[in-house]
Amino acid sequence: MKSMDLNLDRVIDDPQLKELLINLLHPDPDQRISNFQEIKNSAWLSKVDWKSVEARNEILRFAPDPSKLCIGK
Repeated sequence: MKSMDLNLDRVIDDPQLKELLINLLHPDPDQRISNFQEIKNSAWLSKVDWKSVEARNEILRFAPDPSKLCIGK
């Protein structure tokens, strides 16, 4: 197992977001968030109406430019 030193305090003020990111990026796969339900249950995303998201009724506040994404390249 590799160790990872994340200093999120300099860039993120929200403790709930920090907790989510640390759990997503944990170096030990057994301790890392491993499924979408765990992400949905995070405190930082607690105000998200997931039924509305799944029904695609939510309006995105930010949509990235697809031409600038590095997915599959």
